[in-house]
Amino acid sequence: MAIKTITTADIMLKTGRDLLPKSVIEYFSEIRSIIYRNILDKTLAEYTVAEWLVCLKEKVLLESCLPYISEKIDIDPLTPGFFYKGEMLYDVTGVDKLFWEKHRDWFEYFRIKIKTVLDMIENDPGIIEIRHEYIAAYRKFAEDLYKDDER
Repeated sequence: MAIKTITTADIMLKTGRDLLPKSVIEYFSEIRSIIYRNILDKTLAEYTVAEWLVCLKEKVLLESCLPYISEKIDIDPLTPGFFYKGEMLYDVTGVDKLFWEKHRDWFEYFRIKIKTVLDMIENDPGIIEIRHEYIAAYRKFAEDLYKDDER
């Protein structure tokens, strides 16, 4: 089950432009994509799946993004991103360790989800069609997490 977090209404009524560092705003402004512009100009409450997926891929606004992503992963741990089955969880594996150190509850949540997916793949590898680099990233993420648990 997804972790319940308290996202205050005032945060959800702010735009990406209000919350993101200047360097990210400049970077997003240079990209010729309506989705990136929407991240800057829409309030977080107005974000669609596409905007949240970009936030996850770009590793921005994660405190607000992960509750949304976790709801999707609760429904199906292999929820596709923009293109492929399992892409959303794959993008989670790219979040840096500094973030996970500050958000141990999310760390544990995604560790369990990744372990579930790896078990599904191991138990029935032929039924789940998923990109090989995703599986490798899931395994690396799980191994790194297990190493951290041993400390």
